[in-house]
Amino acid sequence: MDKPPIIITSPSGRGETKFSYRVLNILDYSSVVNIGDVLLEQILSWGETVQSRRDVGRKFFERSSIDDYIDLLREIAKPNTIIDGVRLSAGVVGLRRSQCDIIHVHLAPQEIGCCQAELPQAELIYEHELKVIQGMADVVLHGQVYPISRLDQIIRERILALVYQRTKEMQKVHVDLGPF
Repeated sequence: MDKPPIIITSPSGRGETKFSYRVLNILDYSSVVNIGDVLLEQILSWGETVQSRRDVGRKFFERSSIDDYIDLLREIAKPNTIIDGVRLSAGVVGLRRSQCDIIHVHLAPQEIGCCQAELPQAELIYEHELKVIQGMADVVLHGQVYPISRLDQIIRERILALVYQRTKEMQKVHVDLGPF
């Protein structure tokens, strides 16, 4: 049975990749695709290099638009796929416009806005973006560290319920009406 795509958003380093694979195993999804890896592949296909993983987004957007980014997300947002590492609200909005059945899970930082005076301007802008992304999420897991058993319970109860609901909605939309 086709299940709706799931996108995982969070600040970098929050554990979204480990979380994505946990969801994949518990809910029996077929793949996890990291958007950073997809962007890096695109950059390398241009014959360019990247010094650090943190430079991938900046380097991608030197040659590409937000529409290009959304197009890449749409290409990988297939049924039974988890998209890991989405960091831009425009990406979430673009996916929702093309696939309303998508499930958005946000792993919130421990505290947004804790040390704003110490953050460089670029990170202050990104912190605002995190608040926007968090506000769009179907499920938000707040900054505490969850015991594995509790995390698994949240996946089974909250995310599985959404998967079931959206799968039923997908089936209603994809009913074969036959010839007219």
